[in-house]
Amino acid sequence: MNRNITFIKDGFIELYPLGVVKKAVFYYNSSVEIHFCDGREMKMPLNVSSYQHQFGVPFSFDGSLLFFYTWENGVEAISLETREPVWKLRARHAGRIAVYDTYIIVIQQEIAVLKVDIATGEILARIGCDAEDRFALEGPYQLIDSIRGKLSVLDTRDMTVKKTYSKKDISPQGWDTLLLDAELKKDILTISGWIFDNENADKTGNHKPNRFTRVLDEHFSEGL
Repeated sequence: MNRNITFIKDGFIELYPLGVVKKAVFYYNSSVEIHFCDGREMKMPLNVSSYQHQFGVPFSFDGSLLFFYTWENGVEAISLETREPVWKLRARHAGRIAVYDTYIIVIQQEIAVLKVDIATGEILARIGCDAEDRFALEGPYQLIDSIRGKLSVLDTRDMTVKKTYSKKDISPQGWDTLLLDAELKKDILTISGWIFDNENADKTGNHKPNRFTRVLDEHFSEGL
């Protein structure tokens, strides 16, 4: 689900295109203010970490649940009707979450990618990996920053890796990279982020980072 994020003084607003939740404002005094498209408003306590202030707290598509995750305790699905947890999942190092109709994808950073039932919190599938992040593509696909050392396209329906890209595919020079975004348009997959110039390190040995954007795959649908 694509989101437009605008930073404001006390937190930030996330705009949802699905017509249920209009916006959510996360405040640094440990609360969230939710505005629904039908005019309802709700404010509830939520101890959001700085990580979640940056990436947001996702909602289910029907606007009935929000998913709250912490590095230490894992994931909670919280009912917006009762304001109480519906289920809890112990998944240490839980990071960014992708929401689908009946399941969510959870990154356990440098541990695993989990497919979790949205209603019960049951783990439906697990792939061990060294991933730290994920990027939403069209349909069921997620670009996972590292499964077994390679940038991978994961089909979340059956949790199979459909395509992989090596470090040379990402950086022909073999330099270190940090991915920040990925975009799929008209079958062309483009990635962007920071690239670290290994050949021009400063006197302290630090590599100079530069922003980069490049086409990773001109025929994304081939082989899926």
